[in-house]
Amino acid sequence: MESTILLIEADLGVCWAEPRDLTFEEAVDLLTGANEWSKGHGHQVDCGYFYRPAYALNVLFADGNSESLCRPLSRELATALLTANGGEEIDRTAFGTSFNPQLDYGRITVFAAFCLLSLAPARWAFSRRVEGEA
Repeated sequence: MESTILLIEADLGVCWAEPRDLTFEEAVDLLTGANEWSKGHGHQVDCGYFYRPAYALNVLFADGNSESLCRPLSRELATALLTANGGEEIDRTAFGTSFNPQLDYGRITVFAAFCLLSLAPARWAFSRRVEGEA
């Protein structure tokens, strides 16, 4: 019961004073990032220039603890976290370590091209200097 999610922070476009309940499927889709509307939800986690940003959601568990869950979660884990007395063994210490940042190869390529182009004039200047000394 202590690993059951009671509240999920979500921006559904409603006023904060009139909270809206999520259906079970909407909550699973929000945690897994399955729908297009759920992909941009959460707080952006920036791991550095060469990595794609990830998103984390703040959740409140039945035991009163709150945590930030990095998305996307697997469908099995999301279902286990949203069901009470499902009998699943959930290791809550794995939430913080389950996030694997993904490299952004576009930024890496642009940075490599920038480095090569910025060093090209130095090679040309060095070759002109050597020719002038000869």
